[in-house]
Amino acid sequence: MIWLNLTLVIVMVIGFIWSVFGWKRRSILHLFFGGLFILTPIFYFLGWMVVLPLVPGIALFISYFATGKLKRA
Repeated sequence: MIWLNLTLVIVMVIGFIWSVFGWKRRSILHLFFGGLFILTPIFYFLGWMVVLPLVPGIALFISYFATGKLKRA
């Protein structure tokens, strides 16, 4: 169990690095995968396994919102 937690923390760090890289270069793909890699371990650690199928949609929304592709009212 400790190895799973350690692996998920490493995945979160990689996701954060990818997100920062995607934000600097305005790359939606890097932001999307970075968001996936950050959100999935967070929901696992919180015990919200029911929310895991929604992670790709949430990550896609975050990536579009962060790059400014959405029109704000």
